[in-house]
Amino acid sequence: MSRLPEAVKGWKLYKRSRGVAIYQDPENPSHFRALADPQETLRPIADDYTEWYSSTEATHYEAVDDVTPDDDDTYISTDPDSAEPELDRFDFPDTSIPSNATINWLRVCFRARSENDDYRGAIRSYLRTHDKGYYGDTHYPPTSYTDYYQEYATNPYTGEPWTIDEINSLLAGVSGHSGEQCAAGCALYLYYPVRCTQVYILIDYTVPVVVKRFIGDGLACAVF
Repeated sequence: MSRLPEAVKGWKLYKRSRGVAIYQDPENPSHFRALADPQETLRPIADDYTEWYSSTEATHYEAVDDVTPDDDDTYISTDPDSAEPELDRFDFPDTSIPSNATINWLRVCFRARSENDDYRGAIRSYLRTHDKGYYGDTHYPPTSYTDYYQEYATNPYTGEPWTIDEINSLLAGVSGHSGEQCAAGCALYLYYPVRCTQVYILIDYTVPVVVKRFIGDGLACAVF
């Protein structure tokens, strides 16, 4: 749920126009403000720490930075010879969100699949902020690519709304391990990797704007 910035707390919802919520000051009925709820996507731009295997060989982030997922064309994968957990962590570009915006939530998103449906591997998101790491919920994806995300309404370290500086300094990625099969009376172990083809950060934020005037059913407004 979006938190209203201080600029419109106590104000009344007047109308919605072109996807923007317009609020009226109860103490000054001629004064209106509007809120837009845009989103920004940040994609990896560099490797920070890597333990997974990469189909691109040279780098890992280039295997998961797709705008449109290419699935098995480029991906990172867990160790085919072990079920030990591994981490791939990436750096992201600075956000372009305005400094007067309110961050409603931040998601670490990824798209993954297992190579064997009977012996599925595990995967979960990873987020690093204020030099401390946070793991998301564990998922056991099927053999078809599936989208997952972990949402943080506030910074998990501070418990407060995200700041621009915190977003610009965070690291994120995925942690996971291969599925394990005990074969031949457990004299032999087989491992089935998890593949991840996309990792990105999605940020939902609110930007307050001032409504200058109404023009018919439309509106003209300026950034507040």
